[in-house]
Amino acid sequence: MVAGGYLPLGVIAVLVTASREGFVAALIALAGCGLLLYRRYRRSVVGAIAMLPVLAVGLSLIVPHGTFERLATIRKN
Repeated sequence: MVAGGYLPLGVIAVLVTASREGFVAALIALAGCGLLLYRRYRRSVVGAIAMLPVLAVGLSLIVPHGTFERLATIRKN
């Protein structure tokens, strides 16, 4: 149970601190986890992707608005 809650709590912690580099690293880690899981549990990964809008709404209620403004300043190359 602790291992299952580690990743979501880590991502929320990165968002609350508004760490841009941490956010990019967390996105890369989540994408890597998704790819690894997709190889074995395709149906579950597709279901998780379908839940992303619900997750986005939930995070918008938890994370301060200023955090999203700061994360929007990540440069696009």
